[in-house]
Amino acid sequence: MNSGLRPECLGNVVCDGVQVRDSGGVQNAQFGIRRDGTLVFGYLSEEDVLDEANPFVQLVSGVVWLLRDSHVYINRSVEAECDRTQETGTFDHFVDVVSARTAVGHNDEGKLILFHIDGQMDRRGMILWEVADFLKGQGVINAINLDGGGSSTYVANGSLASYPLDHCVSDPMWRCPRGHGTCIDGHCQCQEGWSRTGCDTLVCQPPACSAHGVCTQGE
Repeated sequence: MNSGLRPECLGNVVCDGVQVRDSGGVQNAQFGIRRDGTLVFGYLSEEDVLDEANPFVQLVSGVVWLLRDSHVYINRSVEAECDRTQETGTFDHFVDVVSARTAVGHNDEGKLILFHIDGQMDRRGMILWEVADFLKGQGVINAINLDGGGSSTYVANGSLASYPLDHCVSDPMWRCPRGHGTCIDGHCQCQEGWSRTGCDTLVCQPPACSAHGVCTQGE
């Protein structure tokens, strides 16, 4: 879970077997991978986090346990978790507000599922109930909510795969999305066929077919 007002992670963080941050005793939903490959979702004690027999090699914290054993677990999660690790407002508002969301879960085959939806608070995206219902419908067994809101970002293979709302005013490099442009001095230089400030609009090149065709990249 990322702090919106401070540039830091919240909760337990283990990276490549090294604990880089602890929760300070605060309880929130967590996701981790142990040395033997076991996926762990839910609440962890300090003893669980520091276990040396089968230690965590990766561990992150979120806010709200969405699905537990295929059942929506939001209500009980809200009762059990610390609401200070989110900065949206009341805990109920955090759950019920439409916003960008990022979650992680697994299915009955043990496959890891990453979920992300772009959005803008109060305007577009999903509430957490919708996220939980959607993931359940996709066969996800356990899942927790990770980041959300303006900082919610999805990166795949080193490339930005989402359109985050937040950005640095002095450094808008992220506005060259999905590899369709190159940022030069704070501006996007678009690849052929792509236009607008963020290189996010595909435009048919001459000879175009007016309204009688579908524009695809390079055609």
